[in-house]
Amino acid sequence: MKILICAATNFELNAIFKQLFPCELLQKNAFLSLANLQLYFAETGIGPMVSAADTASLLATINFDAVLDVGICGSFRKEYPIGTAVFVNTDEFADFGIDNHGVFETAFQSGVMRERAPFSNGKLWADKILVNVAEKCHFPLVLGLTVGVATGSHARIKILNHTFNAEIESMEGASVYYAALTAGVPCGQLRTVSNMVTPRNKSTWDIPTALKALGKSVQTYLNEMNSKCAFP
Repeated sequence: MKILICAATNFELNAIFKQLFPCELLQKNAFLSLANLQLYFAETGIGPMVSAADTASLLATINFDAVLDVGICGSFRKEYPIGTAVFVNTDEFADFGIDNHGVFETAFQSGVMRERAPFSNGKLWADKILVNVAEKCHFPLVLGLTVGVATGSHARIKILNHTFNAEIESMEGASVYYAALTAGVPCGQLRTVSNMVTPRNKSTWDIPTALKALGKSVQTYLNEMNSKCAFP
């Protein structure tokens, strides 16, 4: 089973690789065996546009059985504090819509865009089999939000909370889902919390803790996939 493991940055990928292959240096853009799985690690870039384009390019050139988007994230909810691993069941774009006299409306709410695949109810959904693996690992299923600008003010938080019911935010999740689902490849997203979504204050972030948790969580998830043999 060939799985694309993609992350926005090298340091996220390296945290996972060190956990899975502690005696080896990070190897990107090549298949490595982990029991029944063939893992392909790729850095698909920061932000919605870059991550969508890079993921789509990979899926157009290599036949994968599944995509697992991994990385750190910000949390809107106190029940998901720093270091928590979450599986993103649905994701959507925070900046895809219109400004209607100061009120943000999504493209679907405003009628600018009609519902079309791979969207369902304006959202992009994780593959059910991959969700089932996450449930076996006891990772909470959360609502994700993909932003083009990392949230860092009371005003922006207020707008997002009013418009969406998101529990975590990243800058890539919905983009990877869109690229994978458009290509017909099952996709899931596993993240660990590095910071709470508050007015920007980097002194309250804990990226090392999030990266350590990310490595362990991805290892747990892949071990469960191996035992389950989720896909033929």
